[in-house]
Amino acid sequence: MKRYLSIMLVLVLILIMGGCGNKGAGKSDVTENQSVNSVQKNQIESAAADKEIEQEQIKVKETEESKENTKEQTNNRLNEESTISNEVKQASPTDPAFSPEIIKRASLLVTQNFGNHIIFNKKVPIDDKSYVLDILKANLDVETKYDGGFISSINGLKTQGSVMNGERGDWFYYVNGVCSHVGAMDYKLMTGETVWWDYHPWSTGPAVSSVIGCYPEPFVHGYNGKTGSINILYSEGNLNNANSLCDSLKARGVSSVKVSGLSEELVKNRHGPTIVLGKWSMLKEIYYLDNLNKAYRKNGTSVHFLDNGLELLNYKGEVSKNIDGSAAVIVATGEGLGDANPLWLAAGTDNSAVTQAIDILVKNPSKIFQLYNAAVSSGEIIALPLQ
Repeated sequence: MKRYLSIMLVLVLILIMGGCGNKGAGKSDVTENQSVNSVQKNQIESAAADKEIEQEQIKVKETEESKENTKEQTNNRLNEESTISNEVKQASPTDPAFSPEIIKRASLLVTQNFGNHIIFNKKVPIDDKSYVLDILKANLDVETKYDGGFISSINGLKTQGSVMNGERGDWFYYVNGVCSHVGAMDYKLMTGETVWWDYHPWSTGPAVSSVIGCYPEPFVHGYNGKTGSINILYSEGNLNNANSLCDSLKARGVSSVKVSGLSEELVKNRHGPTIVLGKWSMLKEIYYLDNLNKAYRKNGTSVHFLDNGLELLNYKGEVSKNIDGSAAVIVATGEGLGDANPLWLAAGTDNSAVTQAIDILVKNPSKIFQLYNAAVSSGEIIALPLQ
């Protein structure tokens, strides 16, 4: 019996110890699982925190970039406003109605008796909708007829009024030295162009289709938006004069100029303003030029070359002065009104006279300002036509 009880007691102890061992193992597993979950949680929370930091950094960067862009845009706007302000200051006339949008200019010249007397001479503001009549009305006292298509008076000088020797006077206008083929309300201006109105006897009529007094026009802006091909043609012994004139025109804003020897084809079939320079005895070998000289009473140049000199004409087409020996002319002509391809002559009785004429164009072009045409003799510039 005692033996049986001992055995039973041993079995109970074994069972109790086994249960306790299983309990401990279970508790260790739970603790381990909890530890793993805690690590995972910390990793997730850490990743989330990192992401938040990254997003904050992105926001800060975007904010800084936005500020920088705003600053750059502001600076650009200020620079642009400053540029416009400077342009306006340079271009603003005294007219209180002047608008900042109007920063373009054209030259307006108004004279009497073939440029002999200046009435108005100023650079005036224009915009993209300015016509010749607009700038004339904006700056002078103008009267019109036929719904504005005909100028009847400028500053009190009326058409059909007495002007010289009791003859009828009239208003004629030129754009860049070319007598316009349309009315003042129909020629739309571009910036930089020169408009010249002159009041003189009608007896000359529209024969004076081109003038030299707007130089370096029409070589810079042409006529009616067309510049064409600028050519300088020279006779033997005048290549240096031609190159000098070419360089001068480029310096004054002419984009492209071609220098060539004399050519009947280039003189007759012009595709842009053309200057022919040289000694008359050589130039007259060109059939076109010889015929032009023979039509001296009608071509509007007021000059007539002789074998050994020059005849100078008055506004009626009459010979009023003779020059013997060395002399030259600077004259312009065209094939009727609105000829965008006028012909200029810088011609002389000898090469030294030609050089004098070219020196005026290159070094002293202001000396021919507001002249219809000109002769050069012994250093003197003679305005043509003679009064």
